[in-house]
Amino acid sequence: MSFLTRNLRQNITVWNQAADKDNFGNLTYSSPRIIKGRWEENANLTITLDGREITSQAVVFLKEDVAKGDYLFLGVDSTSSPNSVSDAFEVKAFKKTPSLMNAKQFERMAVL
Repeated sequence: MSFLTRNLRQNITVWNQAADKDNFGNLTYSSPRIIKGRWEENANLTITLDGREITSQAVVFLKEDVAKGDYLFLGVDSTSSPNSVSDAFEVKAFKKTPSLMNAKQFERMAVL
């Protein structure tokens, strides 16, 4: 286990944004799944890849990739849509950086 993943001990619920919309034009999401991560609540000013400044509510380090538009929740939740979960947050930006020690390992960070 690498230093990049050994402290990812919290359960994080992930809803991935689907490509399809429902009959009313609303976004849809995959069934929730649980991955390991580290959730850090703090307000940070972040510049996205397209140059926009955003203020984040939390930063989450993850074992797996997520994408902008996905939703994350600290803990386990089986609700089918993140829109009905009060503490589920949208991923505003995602950063993936290779390790200097091993290019096959990555630090993955979701900005919420």
